[in-house]
Amino acid sequence: MERLIDKLSRPKTVMILAGLSIGYAVVLFGLGPYSEIQRAYQGRKLLEESFGYTRVDAATQLAAFGDFYRDLYWKFQVFDYVNGILLALALTAILSFTLTRLLPKNSALRLLSLLPLIAGIAEMIENTG
Repeated sequence: MERLIDKLSRPKTVMILAGLSIGYAVVLFGLGPYSEIQRAYQGRKLLEESFGYTRVDAATQLAAFGDFYRDLYWKFQVFDYVNGILLALALTAILSFTLTRLLPKNSALRLLSLLPLIAGIAEMIENTG
């Protein structure tokens, strides 16, 4: 784990991962189909914008879309997986960069920098659910 933290905490790695994550999110949410999907759902909250939705909520939203927007929404979900992975890696790298400079090499607290990876796994589970 220490080796992974050391690799992720390199400034060049942090800049690359942060840049990729931000750039991908801008394209996905700003230039991609997200705004079109929001319009199709008539301004109501999408599943991505809600916390704790049920299967009934998901089925209701997907039924309201119609075939074209439902297909577009599923395609968006595939790209959102990549977004979750990039975001988790970028946040892990940023936290690793910070904690390796604040804490001694043998500090167990440096393992906290891996928490964003857990959040990334949770995001993937949420996108699958």
